[in-house]
Amino acid sequence: MRTLIALVIIVMFSGCQDVKRPQKPDDLIAKPKMVDVLTEAYLISAARSYDLRLIRNKGVQLDSLIYTMFQIDSVQFAKSHSFYTADLNEYNDMLEEVKERLLVMQNNADSIDELIKEQRREERKQDSIAGKTYDTIIDDEDAVDERQKLVDSMRRSTQLIEPEISQ
Repeated sequence: MRTLIALVIIVMFSGCQDVKRPQKPDDLIAKPKMVDVLTEAYLISAARSYDLRLIRNKGVQLDSLIYTMFQIDSVQFAKSHSFYTADLNEYNDMLEEVKERLLVMQNNADSIDELIKEQRREERKQDSIAGKTYDTIIDDEDAVDERQKLVDSMRRSTQLIEPEISQ
C-alpha cells in the first residue's frame, strides 16, 4: 500500500515539472495591437450576446471581421494569445487596459445617449410651444372695451337691485 501511494505521488510530481511556456512566435502580435484586438473581441462578444439572430441574418462573420481589420489570421492570433496568457501578470495588465478602454467607450456612449435624450426633450418642448399659436396678449383697445363693459354691467345690476327698507 505504501509503495502504491509513493508511486502516485511520484507520478504527480513528475507530471507537474514538465509544464512549458509557449515559445515566442515569429509573427507575435505587438502588445498594443493585441490590446486593440482584445478590445474589439470583447465588443464583438457583446454584440453576439445582444442580437445573434440579426448578425446571422445579415451574414456577418465577426471573427473574420477582426482578422481583416487588424490584418492578422486566426493562427497568428491563437499563438500570440497563448504566448501572452502564459505570463499572467502581463496578460492581466493587458486586460486592465482593455477594461479601461471599454469603460471609456461606455461613458462616451452614455453621454451621447443623454445628449440625444435631451435633444428629443427640447424638440418635444418646441413642438408643444409651436402648437400653441394663439396670442395671450390683449390689445389695449380691447382691454378698455372689456373693462368698460364690466363697469357698465355692474352699474346696471346695482340699479336693478334696490335695497328693501323695512320700517
